[in-house]
Amino acid sequence: QKALPLLRRSDSPTIINIGSVVAHSGYAFQAAYTASKHALIGFTKALAKEVCHEGIRVHMISPGSVYTDM
Repeated sequence: QKALPLLRRSDSPTIINIGSVVAHSGYAFQAAYTASKHALIGFTKALAKEVCHEGIRVHMISPGSVYTDM
């Protein structure tokens, strides 16, 4: 809500949400994380439909896993 007035004045208004591949496939023992990322898919789709008539683009990137010591 706070960003929309600024985006409306932009020459190239774009929102990029960072999701996860987990949202599309789900992994064992990551139910809460998967649910939150799946919700981000729905949020991104809904917001895109709400603001597309104003020329504001909304996208989501779903990167894969990254190997760490965790």
